[in-house]
Amino acid sequence: MFKVPSELKQGFKYCYDGRNTGLDTLLNIKGYYTMRSIRGFYPLKPNKAYYSSNNIYNRNYDYNTIKNIDTSNIYLLLYPDGTFLFNFFPSHHQENINNYFKQIIETTNKREKNIFYKAYRWGSYIVSNDTIKAQWFNIPRSLNDHWYGGEIWFKIISTNEIQEIDHPKSSELKEKAKKEGIATFKSLPAKFTPVEVLPTPDAKLKEEDWFWCKPRDLKETKSR
Repeated sequence: MFKVPSELKQGFKYCYDGRNTGLDTLLNIKGYYTMRSIRGFYPLKPNKAYYSSNNIYNRNYDYNTIKNIDTSNIYLLLYPDGTFLFNFFPSHHQENINNYFKQIIETTNKREKNIFYKAYRWGSYIVSNDTIKAQWFNIPRSLNDHWYGGEIWFKIISTNEIQEIDHPKSSELKEKAKKEGIATFKSLPAKFTPVEVLPTPDAKLKEEDWFWCKPRDLKETKSR
């Protein structure tokens, strides 16, 4: 029902093979990282909204002014096998992340597990010297949703801290956001928080053949 766009598969650079990346020798990953994302909004110029000749609604923004600057928490998980989870959050009835992870592990509620493993943005990462290069994907869950993905790089600052850095498409993405009236800023360093237990990285995404470096890697995992 939800076919993966060919351009999304072709743009996937950090294929998954399930092998240890060695990141746990450089960084504490038996827990989660909290990154503070910062953004604001450019106000519309008065009386400057118009329809173009091709009937696309355009807005002229005042790029000299930024309003409603706000920060939000983005939670990250980096597993030793190269699995990456971007921007998960506890369920509405469980504010403590440590307890939330315990609930995911212990629950027999399939809906709760499905939300964690299917609804969030899972992906993979590689380690290049002191840099973590990661890609994540959104798996559609309804007819109103669709496949899309993103890329994010981090520089390892210490064993408990990573900093988002620019990657080759950063300028393009910032310019796209600007045209939509969104002002983006460099995120604050992501800080580590240890937890007692971590849910296994059994992401729904791993059922996709294209996610794996080699088809046999997927077959070997399924046969275990």
